[in-house]
Amino acid sequence: MSATLTHPGPDLACRCCTIPVSEDLRAPAAARRAAGAFLDSIGPGLTHAARDDALLVVSELVTNAVRHAGGPRTLRLTASPGALEAAVTDGSPAPPVPREPDLVDGTGGLGWPLLECLTTSLYATPEADGKTTHATLAFTRTEEAERAVAEGS
Repeated sequence: MSATLTHPGPDLACRCCTIPVSEDLRAPAAARRAAGAFLDSIGPGLTHAARDDALLVVSELVTNAVRHAGGPRTLRLTASPGALEAAVTDGSPAPPVPREPDLVDGTGGLGWPLLECLTTSLYATPEADGKTTHATLAFTRTEEAERAVAEGS
């Protein structure tokens, strides 16, 4: 899996990465590794919690595409000051449908509620041959988090 890293426009603080994703059960782990490398490339200072949340969101989006949409095609990550958008394109035109989590038999249903808790924006857009599911996370960089703690916020 190779990723294409781009700098859209003159704002070098905003970076994008498009990652082709396979349609098999190894896709979530491969997407997590590629997303981790991307997050490492955007510079130091991202808190461990923010990095973990971003990797969990990527994993859930790709897992949902594998399980419910015939497999993902691409993962696009866009980092800007204070936010990360993860967008997974798949071949199914059907929008994501949240379902009641199964806490007894372990058949799932926890992914979408988890995504809703971790993200500031979560939606799907139709595409000519499927859809793209977008999830945006707010970032806190380490120095911002330390400053907030020091200031008592």
